[in-house]
Amino acid sequence: MNKLRPHSPKLLVIAVCIFSTSSLMIHAHPYASALTNTSGTVSFRLNEAADNVKVVGNAGTLTNDLGALARGLTVTNLNLSSGMTGGVFSVIAQKAGNGTPTLISDNANVNNQFFGPRGVAVNKRPGSANFGRVYVGNNPGNTGSGRATGDGIYVLNADSTDALGQGNTALTGGLDMVVGSSSMPWRMRVGQDDDMLYICNFTDTTGNLFRVDPDVSATSGTNMFQLFPGGYVGTGAGLPVGYVHGSLSEVYVTGSLATSDLTVYTTDEDYETTAGALAELNSLWRYDIGSASGGASFPWSNAPNAKLATPSIAFVGQTMGLDRGTNGYFYLLDSRSTGGQNVLQVIDPTGPTVLYTSTADSAALGFPFDILSNTVSVAVSPDMNFLACQRIAGQVVLIPLVSGIPNLAGRSEFVALGNNSRQLVFDAADNLYCIGSSTERLRVYSLGLTTTATTTSDGTFSLTTPATSVSVTADTNTIYEAGATVAVLTVVRTNDPLTTALTVAFTMAGTATRGTDYVLQTNGVTFTNNSIIMPVGSGTNNISVVAVDDSTKELTETAIFNLAGTAFYSASPPTSATVAIVDDEAVPAADVTVVQGTMFEANTNDFCRFRITRRGDTNAASFTVNLAYSGSAISGVDFTPTNTVTIDPGVVSVDVNVFPIDDLTLETNETFVVAVAAGAGYTIGTNSPSVTATIIEDEVPAATVLFSDNLNGDSSTNWIVRFAAGNGLDDYRINEVANTFPTTAWDYSTDTPPIPAAPHGTDTLGLKVTVNKDDGALLGGAGINLYPILTNYSPTLTGFSNNFALRFDMYAIINSGSGTTEYSMFGINHSGDKTNWFRSSGDGIGAGGSVDGLFFQVGSDGAALGDYVLNTVPVIGSPIYNPTLPASRAASTLTGIFKAPPWGLSGAPANLQTTTTPSWAQVEVDQVGNVITLKINNTNILSYTNNGAFKSGNLMLGYCDAFDSNTGVGAAVIFDNVRVVDLGRPIITSTTHSGTTTVVNFTWTLDDPTTAFKLQKATTVNGAYADTAATIIKVSAGVYQATLTGESGAAAFYRIRR
Repeated sequence: MNKLRPHSPKLLVIAVCIFSTSSLMIHAHPYASALTNTSGTVSFRLNEAADNVKVVGNAGTLTNDLGALARGLTVTNLNLSSGMTGGVFSVIAQKAGNGTPTLISDNANVNNQFFGPRGVAVNKRPGSANFGRVYVGNNPGNTGSGRATGDGIYVLNADSTDALGQGNTALTGGLDMVVGSSSMPWRMRVGQDDDMLYICNFTDTTGNLFRVDPDVSATSGTNMFQLFPGGYVGTGAGLPVGYVHGSLSEVYVTGSLATSDLTVYTTDEDYETTAGALAELNSLWRYDIGSASGGASFPWSNAPNAKLATPSIAFVGQTMGLDRGTNGYFYLLDSRSTGGQNVLQVIDPTGPTVLYTSTADSAALGFPFDILSNTVSVAVSPDMNFLACQRIAGQVVLIPLVSGIPNLAGRSEFVALGNNSRQLVFDAADNLYCIGSSTERLRVYSLGLTTTATTTSDGTFSLTTPATSVSVTADTNTIYEAGATVAVLTVVRTNDPLTTALTVAFTMAGTATRGTDYVLQTNGVTFTNNSIIMPVGSGTNNISVVAVDDSTKELTETAIFNLAGTAFYSASPPTSATVAIVDDEAVPAADVTVVQGTMFEANTNDFCRFRITRRGDTNAASFTVNLAYSGSAISGVDFTPTNTVTIDPGVVSVDVNVFPIDDLTLETNETFVVAVAAGAGYTIGTNSPSVTATIIEDEVPAATVLFSDNLNGDSSTNWIVRFAAGNGLDDYRINEVANTFPTTAWDYSTDTPPIPAAPHGTDTLGLKVTVNKDDGALLGGAGINLYPILTNYSPTLTGFSNNFALRFDMYAIINSGSGTTEYSMFGINHSGDKTNWFRSSGDGIGAGGSVDGLFFQVGSDGAALGDYVLNTVPVIGSPIYNPTLPASRAASTLTGIFKAPPWGLSGAPANLQTTTTPSWAQVEVDQVGNVITLKINNTNILSYTNNGAFKSGNLMLGYCDAFDSNTGVGAAVIFDNVRVVDLGRPIITSTTHSGTTTVVNFTWTLDDPTTAFKLQKATTVNGAYADTAATIIKVSAGVYQATLTGESGAAAFYRIRR
């Protein structure tokens, strides 16, 4: 339930950093780049619209005020208009901010759309002709918006226009981008002093550092570091003696060959001072390359000159982040998901000395885990005011810096992207550039500062903010309609001499309506609809929020006061204050809404959830709301109802659950209506007096069984094991026995906690499988397949074909600790000769890997790392080899089906090891014609039209750990009650004709929707059949009726098409 304190219904919201793109103003940090001056005709490019732009020339004696300008290229003849001459000039761009991060790029701009963005870099050198250029490294594919993107580098101007006219064609600089698969290009950086673009290759077999010129010209690509015989770099077992680098994940470069001081800093997955020790993996190294005249040449073959830092955890496959501040400090990020492991450290390279760790800072703030967990990239603003960290799920953590040290207590977050976010970087004006493969976008965010950016054609740049800052606080978080109570908002200006009046702009937001639910009063200060004027000598002014007493029954509403910046001050935290307005209608109204609207009949731990909400005085006396039920599902027969709910003073809403009853009767999906019924002390609400929910049926129509195994006996004589691992070592368990198929079934009631009998059996015997739990060697990613020996069963079969369904019960168990992502696997149409699996580490399943049939992976933790995926031939990629993925679905789309609880993690059909609501998944894979469909708990997960060669074959059950690390404990899958049934074809049970109407009744072995069928008609029994416009209804589960009107009465033949 959502409970409010009787006299404080809402907490004050102070917004330090709020992500918002809905404001009428876009709060950018505009700056000019690409400055030219030809006899007074000047041109420049704005990265974003500016409130005001001035061009200053003629040795500073002439200022041209161009007013507000839009993003893009400006070309203007100022010689003609003002007498400006050639020579050095400055462009001054100003913009008022509101203190909150704001999206300033255009998602619809095709130049910002990339299928697989991996790296992003920005030229921040004002002395460079390429100042402001943006580079995006991409892996190939077609975006959801339809853009075909290539494998390589895209170069944009600061305004997201195409800098080189490359269109959709990726540039490579003559480098082999394809060989690096998804890890080349990886992270990128523009050299601090030399304008070159440095590109990391993070693959195991070809890992290196490359550099290209600013235009990524066709012949400019160079291997920075030593090449190795046979292309070998590292496999996680340590580098051979003599290697000077491994797979490179991050880079920072200072100096240049021309100035004889080229210095390269890298984070290296594999390199160590003592080969094979495996104690310095992912460390930060320095290479002093110097100059060409001093003997520098590429590929560079000298070992690093120094190690600056080592992360707290040493193993391969880690995502690292790196940036350097203008004070010389390095900010090294090690992406960790486990709370006790350190993520960020700040290093003074002169020691080197570790000055800061985020784990220690988090602990000092009272957190039991590192607040920066799950961040994958780090960036430092050029003015040393901000540190930004990008979480894999898309949030940006913005942290103020104090003398170069993060002030984690002052952090704020905003959502920049979706899952699988990658690198982020600041430009010269404190704008943030973020990329993510799920979002398929480059997105640029302003921090919402009020800025003045001055770019001068002599190669200088400055970014300033007003000295004066304005903030707002509220003296109370709650006011009441009763008595028209008041909240006082105090607006304060600081760092201001108070010698002039200051106009402070604001906007109002929230669920309350200004003028209807509240009014603003300024106690005599000059006041407009969206600003107040702070008088001379006044550093503080008050605004009163006064509630309006109306007669409408309402929820507690909010009035949100947001400061907006101007050119004369910066909005500084707190920039927003929220006041709750409590209704005073004495007799409340009750409404009902759906929180979770479906439940699976067979899982009595599943539920539908409804929210009963009061409108009116939240402090009124307790009252009990009556609920009434109706619909095709019957209360007490199909579900266990909640008939009443009590709402106490201070409580706005109460959630109630309704649980299914498994009646073992074959039915269609049923619905029921929950309605607020009449009662004492309340009225029935008019906003949402009733809602509808659905019970998903678990029984299926009868079908001929082709194959069945309850897995109760000695399965070792009836099933074949196929296994593969990245290191070639056996590391699997069957029924908790290592690397052996035991002769006894697994009694899963002995698990802790005990697991109940599977839905399609009465015993607790089955088959338990897992991999990569015992050996502990590197490269441990592994997959196991189990195939039935069909000739051992009766009737004897050689395989399954035509229309059939594979069905079984599955109980997946999630890892404890780190490394939670593992996969249950199963498939159809296999030969039984191959190990069908996939691997997300190293070289995948390897160049020699081979798969067949169609097999599914189902992730246990919904981590967006391939939650529901169909795999098939061919194996693709180099050097990372894996099956083709023709269909997939994210767990985030199934959170209403697989709720947590009863399931372990939302959207995934798996159980925590400590679960109190153990839940079996009923899995079905259908082949009907050439359409393959995966269903779990009678919910369609995904479908695929199979036009490939694999139309028949054996079934497969299996398990996969796609990651090499051996950190998980307890993860496994239990299979039980495996069946294959013949789906046949629709059977017509009767045909009647009356007048001009024909009615055809038919049955089908699946409870499919009516849209799956068509009534076809022909004039001869063997004639050409064509679809008709018949209306088809479902009579009951698996029973249908087609009605065709407008018949002529002539002889006709009918059939059902599925």
